Amino acid sequence: MAVALTAAWGTPPTPPATRRGWPIYERFCVACHGARGDGAGPAAPYVWPRPRDFTRGEFKWRSVPAGQSATMEDLRTTILRGAPGTSMPAFTALTAAELDDVIDVVRGFAPEARDAPRSDGAREIDLGAPPAPGCGEPRAASPATATVTDASRRGSPPTTCACCTARAPRATSRCATPRR
Repeated sequence: MAVALTAAWGTPPTPPATRRGWPIYERFCVACHGARGDGAGPAAPYVWPRPRDFTRGEFKWRSVPAGQSATMEDLRTTILRGAPGTSMPAFTALTAAELDDVIDVVRGFAPEARDAPRSDGAREIDLGAPPAPGCGEPRAASPATATVTDASRRGSPPTTCACCTARAPRATSRCATPRR
């Protein structure tokens, strides 16, 4: 019976704590990410933002589109360089083999997330080609024509629409000319 179930469902995943990279994870990662990989380590309440929850299989720093699992290279880069703007430092002293071993542990917390669709129902959509520049696309005004009309807008030169000469007060404003 067990052989039939293994054949039907595949080999059950190896728990992260039994993997070769566990001692490295335990030394460098448990304090923040926790022994269960859920981002609830003993140091987690003291760092901002909260450490990543590996059990969800979602990684912020990745090169693939949303909804796809991070690649081994994405995880390698994050560990080697750290996460700028967070409490996660760079771990440049790890060897390539140690890095692969700790990545195996991290991925082991949510093995089903590697190939499974997202649980929140999100899916990748095709946005098509970007629109051609036209009316409504802000463009910085040349310094010769830039004027400041209000003291509160100093340092924020007016802009001109990419397709006309209508003036807009800020770079984030849109042209007043209606689209045809």
